[in-house]
Amino acid sequence: MNDLVKNLMLWVVVAVVLMVVFQSFSPKSAATQALTYDQFVQEVQGDRVAKVTIAEDRTTIAGERKDGSRFTTYAPGDKDLVNDLLNHGVTTVQTPPSSGLSLGMIWSTCCRGCCHRHLGVLCGRCNGRGQGA
Repeated sequence: MNDLVKNLMLWVVVAVVLMVVFQSFSPKSAATQALTYDQFVQEVQGDRVAKVTIAEDRTTIAGERKDGSRFTTYAPGDKDLVNDLLNHGVTTVQTPPSSGLSLGMIWSTCCRGCCHRHLGVLCGRCNGRGQGA
């Protein structure tokens, strides 16, 4: 074999060994369990949930049980959810809305603005003259 190929193979073996060593010493992250919403409510009512974080979209919920395990679920717009969480002593964190511009805001502004005539065909809200179809 050529010296270049031998050298390259040696470095590949060294890289693989280093990756295995680093992965074996790295801390293991706790697995996150996906729960259905009714399972989540049962956990809350059974006083097994310590903390939840409600995402900006107000449907994604990430939580931690009192035993330290983590979970995620999606809320269907339950109006009693916050009361259940408070009544069962669950620490609740609501992620604040982002302050940046969203693509939807930009698109909406463009459709209503000076480009409305050109984008009207794309957005389907007008007939190309800034008027409804």
